[in-house]
Amino acid sequence: AGPGASPIACTVMIVQAVFVAPFTEEFIFRGVMLPWLSRSWWGGWVAMVGAVVFTMLYAPGQWQPLAFALLICLLGFAYTFPQAGEQWVRRSIIGTALLFAMVHVNVWPSPMPLFVLGLALGWAAHRTRGLIAPIVLHSLFNAVSAIVLLFGLFD
Repeated sequence: AGPGASPIACTVMIVQAVFVAPFTEEFIFRGVMLPWLSRSWWGGWVAMVGAVVFTMLYAPGQWQPLAFALLICLLGFAYTFPQAGEQWVRRSIIGTALLFAMVHVNVWPSPMPLFVLGLALGWAAHRTRGLIAPIVLHSLFNAVSAIVLLFGLFD
């Protein structure tokens, strides 16, 4: 939906972007995956490998998304190398943020800012021990994006 789209198409896009996607994605990535993966030293690695595999499957032959995913994995490895307990959480935040970003690989280069958003959402979920903050932040992010799309502000 963009400038000149039907009111129904605009409404559906807004509802999906501002309500459905944030609730669904935050439940999956920060509500289920992040706490589960944070319990083990290998949890973040599993998410990072999953992001790389997802990228290879859904962006075959595209080197930029794969290079981005591999770079984040290397940086995540370097940042969280010690096997201390809190590092498990940091590694899982990085891994779930990368997986969240690469699930959106079909709209490259969107995964790059979405990775940064995923880091903030993961940190918010971990710090607040809940999903309200990440859902609200995700909804606001998507609302701004929807406004830009609807009004064609950067055409």
